[in-house]
Amino acid sequence: MRENGFSVDKTRALITSRVAQADTPEEQRLASQGTTAPTPKDVQQYIFVHGYAAAVKKFSEVVIEKIPNRKLAYLFLLEELDGARQGNEYAMGYAKNSGINPAEYIGALEASNSAVDSPNGPQQTLLRLAIALMEDRELAAKFKCDVGDAVMQHFEVGAYDPSYKLREFRFETYQEAAVWARRNPGSVVTRSSDGSCYIPKSTSDLAQAQ
Repeated sequence: MRENGFSVDKTRALITSRVAQADTPEEQRLASQGTTAPTPKDVQQYIFVHGYAAAVKKFSEVVIEKIPNRKLAYLFLLEELDGARQGNEYAMGYAKNSGINPAEYIGALEASNSAVDSPNGPQQTLLRLAIALMEDRELAAKFKCDVGDAVMQHFEVGAYDPSYKLREFRFETYQEAAVWARRNPGSVVTRSSDGSCYIPKSTSDLAQAQ
């Protein structure tokens, strides 16, 4: 069953199968201890009391604690983006504007990585957090993408990689270019000279060109 881009049955099955596949002593120890992730009541209550944005910040930190380095963050994000590209409009937008080439993440979910997928790893932690919000599946899908985006920002991956800002990007729509500009403070959206696309530019580049 898929609603609003979030596959309920597939997600639950993924958790069950990967926990069952915990074949190293450390993974088995973590599985036997149970999850340390917040309960559904914790996540829902935090959103109710503090608001959605504060919840994304708090629980993205929970996920980030499970990621020891940028390399593992990148592998985690590839799997998240592979799932997002098959989701609803918000999720597909997240993947499209991630700054990571689709060739990098398409099929990543099929290439399981124990460091990412272990019972107490970042992916399972995020899945449990998102499932906590399954009464509103659209919110759960959005939450999953926004936590992923926070991980990208923390580890400076994709659109948040400093080198990303040095490239010139061309977008078919103003909205896509505006997403890039919002992620890169000091940027504005310009129209190409022939009017065929939109190109976000830094304000400093524009000043030098004048």
